[in-house]
Amino acid sequence: MKVLSITNFNIGHAATFPEISLFKGLQEKGVDLTVVISSPTPKSKELESFGIKLVYIPFKRKIDLLAIRLLRALIIENKYDIIHLTYSKAISNCLLAVRGTSSKLVAYIGSTSVHWHDPMAYLSFLNPRISRIICLSNGVQEHFLKQAPRRLMGKTVRIYKGYDPEWFSNVKPADRNEAIQMLKKLSGCKHVVYTGVCIKSLTKEITFVAKSSVYFDEISKPEIEHYIDTYKPYDKAGAYGVQEWIGYVAVKKIKGSFYNVMGFPIHQVYIELKKFLND
Repeated sequence: MKVLSITNFNIGHAATFPEISLFKGLQEKGVDLTVVISSPTPKSKELESFGIKLVYIPFKRKIDLLAIRLLRALIIENKYDIIHLTYSKAISNCLLAVRGTSSKLVAYIGSTSVHWHDPMAYLSFLNPRISRIICLSNGVQEHFLKQAPRRLMGKTVRIYKGYDPEWFSNVKPADRNEAIQMLKKLSGCKHVVYTGVCIKSLTKEITFVAKSSVYFDEISKPEIEHYIDTYKPYDKAGAYGVQEWIGYVAVKKIKGSFYNVMGFPIHQVYIELKKFLND
């Protein structure tokens, strides 16, 4: 399968990280993948080092004649099965570039900014040439279907971009009972604390993840209730603060940074900041 993805790497790490993971995954599965972006970035270099083909075509406006010509030549030459579009300028220009071709268009939408009464919507997401629309959330999908319910029925799918909502469930306790249940799960077990950090300037960017493994001893129910009633850890991930009483009596050992478990990996951030400023 030949896939062309047209995306934008100038919108921040949180938005581009899931796409980069997607592209790497497709490449590993044997998909013949080409990615179109406007200009080289640190993220594009990462993809190139992974063996992914990149083409640089800047989309300066909704209808960019030069970009359309370049994109059309690329599509006709390579005969892509699927073209994956992640932002509105890519969609409007690609719709004109694919005239007379058989490529299937798949568009990604992450907001509720599309409206049936906007004429430009029919040169983007509401265009019948688009075969499939990936919606970021249930709310986006519901809004989108209201704009053209008959035409779009069966075309939309909800795929969370880069995260699973289950990751965010049971992270911080809502009440005393939930805090008790969380600490019961941690009792006698190992769990891992991750902190993602991005340091960025106008010209460069570094990212890293701090990882700490925490080993809890067995904790009795009276001990759990004493801690919760005394310290009320309802604002803390995992329902505990390692710097508090429970950390003294229940944490057997930590592999990694104590301060990462506490909330922020100070030492690693300091080291990376020095490198960042000295490069």
